[in-house]
This record gives sequence, structure tokens and C-alpha cells, in this order.
Amino acid sequence: MRFLCVLLVSSLMVACGGGATDAPADAPAAANPCAPAAANPCAPAVANPCANPCANPCAAAPVGQSEQLKTFLTGLPEDLSKRTNPLTATDDQLKAAADTFKTVCMPCHGFKGAGDGPAAANLKPPPANFTNAERWNSTTDGEKFEIMKRGISGTGMTALGAQWSDEQIWGMLRHIESLK
Repeated sequence: MRFLCVLLVSSLMVACGGGATDAPADAPAAANPCAPAAANPCAPAVANPCANPCANPCAAAPVGQSEQLKTFLTGLPEDLSKRTNPLTATDDQLKAAADTFKTVCMPCHGFKGAGDGPAAANLKPPPANFTNAERWNSTTDGEKFEIMKRGISGTGMTALGAQWSDEQIWGMLRHIESLK
């Protein structure tokens, strides 16, 4: 799985303009990778976050929260932001979340959630480091839920709400809490 993910990331980097080119230094500039989504081949969200390493090659590395995250959080209705995780996860739910984390989240967030997965180096802004208590505590349960459900435009964080139930998202948040 890891080999396939790395191979896919490498292929997408080349397809999205992230690989080396043979163009001379005085050649005209390539298409702007920061162009609107319709012109950016990396823009479509995909089910596997590992398959979208070009999500936003132009974003600056974040200090604390990325600008994309700040914009996302600013647009959330207050009632969604203030929700708390209603799930007291069972052992079976936590195991299922851990298994899902390995296949869906690990490529970007890493085995222990430190934001150091094999696809992380190609993502700007980088994936969240769940082991950083300051960063983790800078968002509410409701905000984390909405991030997972809706994804964050301009980043590698794809929307999972179409594939996952609300209970699965809350369960994943319980699992991620256990990584700290």
C-alpha cells in the first residue's frame, strides 16, 4: 500500500507540475498552479487524500493555523462550532476508526498523527499534526467535525462526509484524541 501511494504521489506530482522539468531557464512560465479550480488539474477532490498531493502548491507554510483553516473556521455558523463530541466510543468503534485511519488518514497525517505521512512533503499547507496539543486545542470538537465532513478548500484535506456517517467522523475524532 505504501509503495502504491508513493508511486501515485510521484505520478501526480509530475502531472500537476510538481516534478522536475527539462524546460530551459528562459522558457515561458508554465500555467499558474494557483489558477482557479477549473484551470487547475489538481483541484478535484478525490476519495483518497494521498492521491491529491497538489491540493495547493502555492500556499505558504502555516504558523499555527493555515490561512485556509482560518477562513474555513470563520465561515462556520456558531452553532456548528460549539458542538461537542457526543460519542462515547466503544472499543469496536475505536478499532474501526484506527483501521480506517491507517488507510485513509495515515498517508498524509502519518502513523501517529504527527502530520508526517509519506504524502505530507507534497502538501502545502502541511497536514495537521494531531500530536501538537496547542494546535489540537485551537479548534473545537464541532470545528474538527466540520473539517472532516466538509474538507478544507485549497488544502489536501478532502471532504469525508459523503463517504462517512456522522458517527464515523465522531469516532475518528475519538481515535485521533487517543494519539496525543
